[in-house]
Amino acid sequence: MATTIPVKVVSAVPAVVTVPGNFNLPKLSPSYQEILTDAYETITRLGLWEKMKEDPGSGGFMYSGHNYISEISSAIKYDGHSGASFGWTMRVMQFIAKNGWDAYVTSIE
Repeated sequence: MATTIPVKVVSAVPAVVTVPGNFNLPKLSPSYQEILTDAYETITRLGLWEKMKEDPGSGGFMYSGHNYISEISSAIKYDGHSGASFGWTMRVMQFIAKNGWDAYVTSIE
């Protein structure tokens, strides 16, 4: 008699194949898609992806004294940010900067 062993398949490849910066992902609301796309495009346009890998300091992204954070904040088009939503958005961008797009997509599946 054969024994059946349950196997869990784990993949590091995202199930949803996307182009980096395309936040049209099933788990993100339209407002999150808009906010994240704007931030991603702004950081790309300003050439600040390497800076996004840095620690923003003790005030986090909401209260950072770093010039690159002010530059991003001034350049983004979305005008509905609170301090918390801006900080969250920058943490997502920092995750992408440090770990890559595929890791981000996998993390939200």
